[in-house]
Amino acid sequence: MMKTIKMKTVKTKTATKPAKAATNDAGTKIDQMIARVGDWRGERLAEIRALIHEVDTGAVEDWKWMGTPVWSHEGMYVLANPHKGKVKLQFFHGA
Repeated sequence: MMKTIKMKTVKTKTATKPAKAATNDAGTKIDQMIARVGDWRGERLAEIRALIHEVDTGAVEDWKWMGTPVWSHEGMYVLANPHKGKVKLQFFHGA
């Protein structure tokens, strides 16, 4: 006979960090990444960023994992990275 285990889902909130200088702002860093990449990948990142904010007006930009732009709204849901021949989007589980 198998025993059923019930798991409780706990919703957590992320602590808001105090505002830092504009140079450390995630939005500024994403702007710098787009400018640094400069070619079609920068254009594509800018388009993706605009689409995310168009679809989810409450999206929050963050800068994580050694220079990765991340968007969240009640939890992280997508990150974007430019690579040599592509712009990779990674959607988190449940997004």
